[in-house]
Amino acid sequence: MKHKKNAKNILILQLQGACYDSYTYFSDRIAGQLRCLGHNVSIFSSAVEPLENLERFAGKSFDAVIDCNSAAPRILTEENDYFLDTIDAPFFNLLLDHPLYHHDSLKCPLRNYHVRCLDENHVTYVKTYYPHIQSTGLWAATGSAAGELSDTSDVRESSRREAHASALTPIADRKIPVLFCATYTDPDEVLTALRALPPFLQEDLHRLIDVLLSDSSLTIEGAITMLGDSLNVYLPESMPLFVQSCFLADTYVRAYRRRALVNAAAHAGLPLWLVGADWDKLTLPAGSAVSVHPGVPYTEIFSLMADSRLTLNLMPEFKAGFHDRIFSAMLNGSVAVTDPSKRLLREFTDHRELLFYDVMHMDESCEQLREALEKPRMLQQIADSGLKAANERFTWKTLVSTYAV
Repeated sequence: MKHKKNAKNILILQLQGACYDSYTYFSDRIAGQLRCLGHNVSIFSSAVEPLENLERFAGKSFDAVIDCNSAAPRILTEENDYFLDTIDAPFFNLLLDHPLYHHDSLKCPLRNYHVRCLDENHVTYVKTYYPHIQSTGLWAATGSAAGELSDTSDVRESSRREAHASALTPIADRKIPVLFCATYTDPDEVLTALRALPPFLQEDLHRLIDVLLSDSSLTIEGAITMLGDSLNVYLPESMPLFVQSCFLADTYVRAYRRRALVNAAAHAGLPLWLVGADWDKLTLPAGSAVSVHPGVPYTEIFSLMADSRLTLNLMPEFKAGFHDRIFSAMLNGSVAVTDPSKRLLREFTDHRELLFYDVMHMDESCEQLREALEKPRMLQQIADSGLKAANERFTWKTLVSTYAV
């Protein structure tokens, strides 16, 4: 492909892995679409060469340096300066989680630091507690249709999508009734870790957990602010550090809700496929219609979605954001089923492009999903509408064009 006259030079970092290689997948897709837009893209992967080789970029200029959930801001030179400051470029840290998990990277006062978040509340959080960051905004991550190449520098993306849509298996003929791709974390193991903390912090975390489980609309920072002085070590002036110290509360709530959802599915007789690590640690009721399957690499999940009627999502405590699992389901002609967020409610309508469920009423929600499986014509209409919406607004092509740095 010929590069445009105004082509930008962009460096993408891949400095750490993640479960199922999702970080690498995201940055590869971004790189592919930036190349489709005519930009020059270089990729540095610590899986391919040693981290020390980053030194070759010192003193060079780029229009942007990009990394996902980056630890790069913490890399220092021999002179104890921030390495990223030796590169003449704005650095964009694309967060995939709540900023509390990235405090140590966010607090670094780089000269040209920019952050993009998946959730509107996270944007507010970063703007409030990390004022040295020059700009903070939204981005969105999506998935792919099964059969698409991970390297999307191929300009025939639109034709591939059309061919994929026409070849999708009808909902009624799909082998997987309900798919849930996730890793299991035992909430009791989280409580064991919590009990190793000082008593005063244990008390604070238990208060936080109780409040978060009683109100699904609360963010962890909102719960901390609400509890305020009733917490033992709450210091508003040290808010981001305190929120970081409360990560076990966030971890517990995620794990608790994930287990509760699966148990509710088992009790409702919902034929659920669990795909991911450690689900064999969860004891399911005898005769349950829930089946456990090994985890697969991230890119293989799309083929499973292309053979599932419903694809279940549980938001990772994002109250005003997106999750890529929803768009991946839609792009593969599966009905996305998720708990809502403010951003999702603005973009989609229940029973039109997807199905919403209530995490505060798991049993009732799973009963409703079991009944929905008996209505393949309705599900096909929802899947078709979801596919249309995702193809129009949530492909990597549209997202990179919309949120391009």
